[in-house]
Amino acid sequence: MITFSGLNLYLVIKAYHFRFSIGWINSFMTRKIVVLLGQISYGIYLYHNLVQFYFTKYIFDPIWSKIAFESFGVFSFLEFHSWVVKLPLYSLISFVLAYYSYKILEQPILKRKDRYFKSTAV
Repeated sequence: MITFSGLNLYLVIKAYHFRFSIGWINSFMTRKIVVLLGQISYGIYLYHNLVQFYFTKYIFDPIWSKIAFESFGVFSFLEFHSWVVKLPLYSLISFVLAYYSYKILEQPILKRKDRYFKSTAV
């Protein structure tokens, strides 16, 4: 437990200074997909529970209950393991919502923040 806390602290400090001394960590952390995931991570956090609740209640379960799983043969076990479909589907929906939320809501606000809130950092 302490090892993970120390590792997390190290990563936060190094990310704050925008440079990792270990080359492969630096190259990984500066990849476009990793930076994008960092930018939309708050949106993923905000939207994933909403997606899971509303899509399950109003879309997924009504459709899932009408599927004749006995005709699936080997894959009939999916009737009781809907998470196999839900996990990738809801993850994709959450990523897409977070991406567009970042582009439409967060970026315009972030562009204007310096105009209205002056930085006092030294």
